[in-house]
Amino acid sequence: MVLVDDHQVFAQALRDTLVHQGIDVVGVANRLRPVRGLVDRLRPQVVVMDVRLPDGDGTRATAELTRRSPDTRVLLLSASSGPELLAQAVESGAAGFLPKTASLPEVVDGIRQIAAGHVLFTPIELRSATTALRDRDVRSAELTAREREVLQLLAEPCSTEEIARRLVISRHTVRNHVRNLMAKLGVHTKLEAVTLAIRNGWVAPVDGVDGRSATAPQRLGNGR
Repeated sequence: MVLVDDHQVFAQALRDTLVHQGIDVVGVANRLRPVRGLVDRLRPQVVVMDVRLPDGDGTRATAELTRRSPDTRVLLLSASSGPELLAQAVESGAAGFLPKTASLPEVVDGIRQIAAGHVLFTPIELRSATTALRDRDVRSAELTAREREVLQLLAEPCSTEEIARRLVISRHTVRNHVRNLMAKLGVHTKLEAVTLAIRNGWVAPVDGVDGRSATAPQRLGNGR
């Protein structure tokens, strides 16, 4: 298995426990950047992935890793929880989710279960994730026609100036629309809004942007 966690004390304690339990840890990383190479080269049976990493989101990385290596199963670990995070974990194709408050024996047992082909989501967690996904559809229905136009242009992706020019409105009005649609969708960044919209089919991806593109955050972050 491969372990991905930027908390060195936790990662080392978990690695030592796994090795002591006879689980072969073939790779350890504290960033997402080297993980693709590790998975491509080693094809691990299980990847234990922290959700929040310094260079990216573990749930988005999970979706990519499971596409690259379909036989690799991912167990997500997180210091936080909640319906939206569980929904993201389910959407990503993760085989399980555990809070970081879980004991080391619980994590080891979770890894063994996932390696054996089981899914590590409780019925309550799955219901919570399903509710969050359904609520997303409700939130999308609350968007005005203009907000949907702005969201589509963000997905292309366009800068604030480009959106203002194409819709013949002011930059201030564009920013108001962006702020309003983000509040309605329950997200905190433009990238989150676009990723959510593309994944749910509310807008069409353009120029290869699919909500996971490495270039999307840079262009979407252009607020000029």
